[in-house]
Amino acid sequence: MTYYSNDYLAEIYKFNNNQRQRLLDAALKLNSPEEQLRFIALYMINGLPPEVIASIDNTTVKNIKDFKYDYSFLEDLSTNHNRKREVRPFCDGSGFATSLNQGDCLRCGKTQVRIFPSFYAVKMGTCVMFANEIKRFAHELGLECDIAETLECCYDNFDGTTTKGKPLKTDRVIKMHHYYNIITLNGERLKLDIAGLLTAQDFNKNHPEATINLDDFFFSKSVSSKPFEEANIKLKAAQPNSN
Repeated sequence: MTYYSNDYLAEIYKFNNNQRQRLLDAALKLNSPEEQLRFIALYMINGLPPEVIASIDNTTVKNIKDFKYDYSFLEDLSTNHNRKREVRPFCDGSGFATSLNQGDCLRCGKTQVRIFPSFYAVKMGTCVMFANEIKRFAHELGLECDIAETLECCYDNFDGTTTKGKPLKTDRVIKMHHYYNIITLNGERLKLDIAGLLTAQDFNKNHPEATINLDDFFFSKSVSSKPFEEANIKLKAAQPNSN
């Protein structure tokens, strides 16, 4: 486990808050709440023009760090291995951190969202972190948004070590608790699953024989779709020893 002093934790928290505000300020230049939320979601899936991302991150285009899913944060119950947390530099290169657990709660209407104090600093998180941040932005923009919690197939693509220093590499679709957002725009419920999309990108790179349609995760009308379950069926069917 990486140790941070209280002073350094405060620095991470402060940097993270400032980075989030930079993102919000850039989004608010657009005309409508719907455009603003889409801009924020595109930032989280690395879909904005590089010069825009560089401006938000206070860095150069050459030094941009993509947002990524933090597979090191997953509990690996099936192999009984605790994973060593990934350490990543701040988006502007001025510090470093792992994904940190909940640091605070924020009231958003009748519900609360959790705040994860290194999320924007290192541009890395898990499904619950992405879902809480989208919920928080949607509330500030006056949009209706819920967090869905399910048990479904997701992708696990860890490449690192255990806490005991042993190599551990995973490339599998497994069932786990998963969180994503349901956004209501003009009376229509849409699925926004940032973590699902980022992991699907990884899956598609590693498994072109069973690719997933990324549109199923991004403001999709297929609210109840389970893309990884379908991909896992195709993946098993493509295996040489499959019956």
